[in-house]
Amino acid sequence: MASGPAFHDLSNDAIKGMVPSEALQKHLENAQLAHRLCVAKALKAEEPPVEKCALTWGEVLIRYQAWAEYRPPFQDSVAQAKYTKYWTKKRQAEDDKNPFK
Repeated sequence: MASGPAFHDLSNDAIKGMVPSEALQKHLENAQLAHRLCVAKALKAEEPPVEKCALTWGEVLIRYQAWAEYRPPFQDSVAQAKYTKYWTKKRQAEDDKNPFK
């Protein structure tokens, strides 16, 4: 018996232990896998995949948008130190004066 691709465990207990970016990525991967399986089944049954798999494609799109829009909190001390060192008050004032922004 051949084992196919496996979905990620996204139960409430599993999600509690994940950082938000990881949970979003796993939801996206599950949606992509479901869509690939839907397309494969539609093609095997000689049905039009565009009509048959519109819902799974919609879920992929929604999950991708959620994943792409997520920005983790800016709490990295190294990054914060570089940011503070670069954006001095003088540099910020010069940047604010730039008419091409």
